[in-house]
Amino acid sequence: MIVETFEVTETMQDGSAECAQEQIDMIDELQLKGQLDLIGGSAENPTLSPYRQMTMEERMVYQTLCPRVVDVDDFSDHVMPLRVLQVVAHAKRIADTVGVLKVWCPESSQIKDPVLIGQIGRDWSSDRKYFLLARWGEVLKPFQELRRNAWRLLRARRIAAFEDVAAKAKAAAASLRGLNEETDADGEMKLSVPSLHD
Repeated sequence: MIVETFEVTETMQDGSAECAQEQIDMIDELQLKGQLDLIGGSAENPTLSPYRQMTMEERMVYQTLCPRVVDVDDFSDHVMPLRVLQVVAHAKRIADTVGVLKVWCPESSQIKDPVLIGQIGRDWSSDRKYFLLARWGEVLKPFQELRRNAWRLLRARRIAAFEDVAAKAKAAAASLRGLNEETDADGEMKLSVPSLHD
């Protein structure tokens, strides 16, 4: 089993990412809000995550290829490799910097290439952050290949959705062509139009 982890290489003894004191002091002195947020909002006690935040592209790719989300405590598709268990143990000790641990999995448990993610923030909130902790599998494909696979999968799903809508529209048009004039009890014409959403 191949394991890839995404730790920041320099970390402090408490597990948080190392940030040179001069850098922290400069951020504090200049009151750079964005930078203060990155180091945890406090120059006295920086709490950078020792794992890197996912890019928007990585999130889209991994969510497309691994749409099933399982709490790490409930993951039971297969035994996690020792190195992944070590990352889980470390992340649980510093939960305030990586958040809730989730495993993003492919639909089929036969494919063993899940991704361990840390999530901070509420579902669907704009301030939600995702941290990439580890991924593992028999063969870990390079990200460029994962990106192509995700694009192909999204493209196929969209084509299928459009073809489904087109088939429903064609059936609705055929149904309309076959309608005869009908009248109700008062002699008024009534028309039942099929819906595309049925």
